[in-house]
Amino acid sequence: MSELCHGIIGDAEAIRALVSSDTSALTSAQEWQRRATGAAATMHSVVHTLALLIRRADELHPTGAPRIKHALQSSYDRCDQAFNKWQAVRKAWEPFTTEIQNAPPSPLQEPLRDLVVRTKRVISSNPTWTIGNRTPTLPKSPGLACADDRRHAPVILAVEHATEALLVLAEHDLTQIIKAMESGRILTRRQARIGTSYQAAPNTITSKLLTAYHQVIGHASTQFMPLRKAALNTSSPELRPTTSAQITSLMRRRVRSRVDKMYKKLEKSGSKPDKNFDKDKLDANTAASDGRLSGLKRGEANPSASANYRTAQP
Repeated sequence: MSELCHGIIGDAEAIRALVSSDTSALTSAQEWQRRATGAAATMHSVVHTLALLIRRADELHPTGAPRIKHALQSSYDRCDQAFNKWQAVRKAWEPFTTEIQNAPPSPLQEPLRDLVVRTKRVISSNPTWTIGNRTPTLPKSPGLACADDRRHAPVILAVEHATEALLVLAEHDLTQIIKAMESGRILTRRQARIGTSYQAAPNTITSKLLTAYHQVIGHASTQFMPLRKAALNTSSPELRPTTSAQITSLMRRRVRSRVDKMYKKLEKSGSKPDKNFDKDKLDANTAASDGRLSGLKRGEANPSASANYRTAQP
């Protein structure tokens, strides 16, 4: 399990790196739909992973550990919502195409494919499962997924890395898609007397696609606080400082990305940032205020929450 978690984090880092360097303006509709399909498949496995952790927490603490169970249940609920929104994005692409068709997969497809495989192996009893495997596999038992509470946090942190990378991907794709729409590259089929022709997709149709992306971004952004609470609440006292440091690093990176975007918008608009504007200081201050790490450590108990999860089947 440790190797899988490290691999998931590596795949997430690869996705982030490729997104930040991707300047291609010729992405096809098929490519965007493949990315959404990969993201939905990843989130499907994430949801089932959290269900396994909930079941294991109930096995280890039949009548106790309300903070752990509540944090895991909240994480499950938020990730399940994000999974459904990724599914909606995938389906929203069905009426569309672009002038570029049957293009080869982009470099982003490789780490995304690896992420799908590794997150699936976390929940599958088949350690060699891969895409295209049609043989039914049994779900992994909760005890194999996490032998004890100390094993929860690394899995949850790997899940956060994966979900955060998918959020970065969604934000990047939405920016590209808006540009493609503005230039008339997003097309819909139009039936003609002879064959099929294409036309620029009208706003009445493209608005549904944009809404699907905005919703997946909005729901994905709500995943992180419950996941961080779950990681901290399941960490043993000796491991909590390490877990807290990893969470802070993820938070700072997320906030730094937002600060950089704000700074670039200022420069692009021709406005000059205040001479005392310090991106590093703003980054650190914002991360500290957004994190509320003391609140994360305390958590909020809700003993009834753990009874509401749905048993997941991969």
